[in-house]
Amino acid sequence: MPLAAVLAEAGLRPEAVEVLFEAADGYARSLPLETARHPDTLLVTEMNGEPLPELHGGPVRVLVPGWYGMAAVKWVTRIAPIAEPFRGHFQVERYVIDGQPIREMAVRAIIVSARPGSVRGYAWTGRGTIERVELSADGGRTFAPARLGGSAGPRAWTEWEFDWQPEGPGAHHLLARAIDSEGRVQPLAQSWNALGYANNQARALTVTVD
Repeated sequence: MPLAAVLAEAGLRPEAVEVLFEAADGYARSLPLETARHPDTLLVTEMNGEPLPELHGGPVRVLVPGWYGMAAVKWVTRIAPIAEPFRGHFQVERYVIDGQPIREMAVRAIIVSARPGSVRGYAWTGRGTIERVELSADGGRTFAPARLGGSAGPRAWTEWEFDWQPEGPGAHHLLARAIDSEGRVQPLAQSWNALGYANNQARALTVTVD
């Protein structure tokens, strides 16, 4: 169910700026009011027509499409609108980069199959939409545009395919990178942070052609 519907039914005081979620295991994390009220932010009680299993956070968990999983609080026991930004451990000490809580997913493309004639994969981004996917067959020195396929929506993955014809036998180092509608480009070298969060570096796949 949309979290916004639950908040509307409960009523929000004017001073509320975030919505805090507390879990049975002691985890706690908040969402900005704008995100909590977004129609895609859900309270999940079922999966595939069955009650949500405990392993996946049942009986109720949060789902925030486009955000990294730390926002999808499992085993929710309490939902509380709060008047000040939350300062809990998992928002100011963990799941942060440069002092800022991690939020939307970084833009990324991955290769799922590669053979002469066709390289296929998926791309996604936490903000905007996937505008372009490019493939390199020389380890990142040059890139060419791939063909985009279908997507279930702005926060779902986008299929892509590239008609790859290797220049000859031997090892070929394939790289895919994505660019989204906000101009974010998937990096070839990852920006360092202490705990390795939001790693979206383009990874080389070596294909050997006989």
